[in-house]
Amino acid sequence: MIKRLLALRETRRDEKMLDEVVTIPVTKYTDETLLQREIDSAFSHYPLIAGHSSALGEPGAYLTSDWDRFPYIVVRGEDGRVRAFYNQCRHRGARLADQPSGTVQNFICPFHGWVYGLDGALKGITRSHDFPGVKTCDYGLVELPATESGGLIWVGRTPGEELDIPGFLGTFHDDLVNFDVASLVRYKKTKVVKEANWKLLIKTYLEGYHVPYLHRDTLAFAFKKGVIAHDEDGPHIRLSAARTNIGEITLKAEEEWRILDYASVYYTLFPNTFFILHPDYVSINTFWPLAPDRTVWTHEMLYRDGDFPGSKGQSALAKRFEFTNDTVFDQEDFAIAENVQRSLLHGGSDHHVLGLAEGLLAMFQNTIDERLTDPDADTPTAPTTPSPPRPRDSPITGTRAPTTPTTNDRTALMTTDLTGFAHGIFKAQPFSVFLGAELTSVGPDSAEIRIANRPEIQQQHGFVHGGVLSYLADNALTFAGGLALGGDALTAEYKINYVRPAVGEVVIARAKATATTRRQAVCQCEIHVVSEQGEERLVAVAQGTIVSAGKQQD
Repeated sequence: MIKRLLALRETRRDEKMLDEVVTIPVTKYTDETLLQREIDSAFSHYPLIAGHSSALGEPGAYLTSDWDRFPYIVVRGEDGRVRAFYNQCRHRGARLADQPSGTVQNFICPFHGWVYGLDGALKGITRSHDFPGVKTCDYGLVELPATESGGLIWVGRTPGEELDIPGFLGTFHDDLVNFDVASLVRYKKTKVVKEANWKLLIKTYLEGYHVPYLHRDTLAFAFKKGVIAHDEDGPHIRLSAARTNIGEITLKAEEEWRILDYASVYYTLFPNTFFILHPDYVSINTFWPLAPDRTVWTHEMLYRDGDFPGSKGQSALAKRFEFTNDTVFDQEDFAIAENVQRSLLHGGSDHHVLGLAEGLLAMFQNTIDERLTDPDADTPTAPTTPSPPRPRDSPITGTRAPTTPTTNDRTALMTTDLTGFAHGIFKAQPFSVFLGAELTSVGPDSAEIRIANRPEIQQQHGFVHGGVLSYLADNALTFAGGLALGGDALTAEYKINYVRPAVGEVVIARAKATATTRRQAVCQCEIHVVSEQGEERLVAVAQGTIVSAGKQQD
């Protein structure tokens, strides 16, 4: 995958998706009868994601459906197994659980008190003498297919069926396993009704054409325009978008290449899930149709517990979620989908036209349309002559390298590889490059910068020049403060005290935010020199006030 992206970088073009421009009728987004056919086919014959396995962390933990058209309960039993049932008492149909999640010992009907075990068995009927001949063994909850695979909980709509998730996802299942999605934990989940067709919402993700325009103030700078590769496996699509630092990968040996350091990888898992892999977290978006112009959207963020330690780490995670969920998804991607939906209701064009770089939209639409007549279809085809097939590869391979949140730029909130971008931003500073400085470590509120000692940075007595030490303090303080503030930052003031002459092989500045408000951070820095024997000596200390230079995510 990385080699494909590097090749595309040279030509400045996406991989070919279509041979010619195609059109899609706007009735695909407005027709009530068509929507019901989509629900009866795409949403009835394929496994659906109920949530992440960590949501059912103990026996009795349960989740309920986000979609009223398919009311289920998923619960972990005493035996550790995940089971799914219709969320419906067998007496007179009352819902057993109304909360999105919880933990119970039994399910008790709120209407008449019938009791069901975690295995769905009817354990008790109140006033059982009024039900002569009714056997508890005949009135257990109606069980649905359910399984755990790839770290996710899957549910099917047809009782008695077996769910084969590795077979359903194909090579993309390997990506979930290799990324170790199962080891993540849930941070937060939101549920919102959007005033747009479910397909319009998903299609927002299926091209990079819009990024320089719709996301010009948020994501555009982070991606190489026109460098997108894609793969299909059955009805599923994987899209890989190169980021601006992808050229740096050529400086590493191939065995050290990790795609998530240089690209964002997006999966459209049929029928209704959009799944985004990042180095230290995952976003799962699902879309549940209510009407042609109304859709339930859920967003669940998962993360690796060790990547966001302590209160500072959790604060950084909260800002990441708010930026991704509230700004990028809600205010940009889905706001424009709602904009389009409103325009469809009042005449004008009767079709949308798709360019060659928007072929995945046509592919997704065709996959849905095929299943209106053949629910068992398992291979999507483009509406026009497809491009020659490419060998499929799994970009998510090997053991994941540790990653940490990063820098004083707005990338601290981005849905991207923050560590890679910190180095990219640092290398974009001409003075840092001139001095030969290196950004060697970053954290949620800290930064480390090093410079190898050499004659060019020394004063007349052979000591590292005080101006170089001052630069190190200033830059390290600003990086640490920007990380803590979660956005663009500037140095308002700082003071440096020189403790002793700087003589050694390497000079290291380590800064950390010690107090943070919404708009400013107080940071402290120590500068050490390292001798040939590896011993460190303190040569300077500094303290500074770092202030926000841009809009923060509230």
